[in-house]
Amino acid sequence: FWNALGDDIDIASISEEVITGLKETIFTNPKDALEFLGAFTTNDELGSDEVTEDDEINSTVDKLKAVLTLSPLMIADRWVQQSLRKVITRFVERMRDDARIPVAGANPYIIADPFPMFGLKPVLKKGQYYYNGRTGKAAGFRSPLVDESEAVVLNLTDVDAFHGLFKNILVFNWYDDTLTRMGGADTDGDKIALVFNETIIAHVKGNKLPLITDMGGDAQKAVMTDENIAQYDLM
Repeated sequence: FWNALGDDIDIASISEEVITGLKETIFTNPKDALEFLGAFTTNDELGSDEVTEDDEINSTVDKLKAVLTLSPLMIADRWVQQSLRKVITRFVERMRDDARIPVAGANPYIIADPFPMFGLKPVLKKGQYYYNGRTGKAAGFRSPLVDESEAVVLNLTDVDAFHGLFKNILVFNWYDDTLTRMGGADTDGDKIALVFNETIIAHVKGNKLPLITDMGGDAQKAVMTDENIAQYDLM
């Protein structure tokens, strides 16, 4: 998704925001610590018998989760504090190596405003989207993201009519080209990455770019044989 953002985005500053936020919460708040540990992942190779640094970190993470789940007050324990620092150190290394920075966001299923399906007037107007009653801007990314024009900024709007109907569902309006713009997204089970980080939102330029569409063409005809089907599946 980084390729869909402006060239002047300061990735280091976003990393610093994440690290600062972690240090301010997980050493004192067991709930925040458990959420961080639950999301912690490494690139440990499956099936390897060799004990690696990631194996040791994963073991430490499992022990920390068990301790803090059983007794949240153990957050102040010396071993817990030292172990959390080790995990954060590895976490920072993973951000550096993979350019994968966790930011506030969600991964909701997407649907269209359902009211017109029942002969009713649409609730959402052009340029409006609904997600859990949240208001303000959010960046939207769909995978695979082929062109920078496919990343969008969404204006989230609170709608009373949707309260109690949708939870963790992103509702699109009927009027604009957002679904088409996002690589041909549709509402048959697609999900998108919804990002609330202000720096990332400010650098999304998809809405300002022309909509890229595949005009199709005359494809080469192929005979449906077992060999051709197998070759297609391997591509």
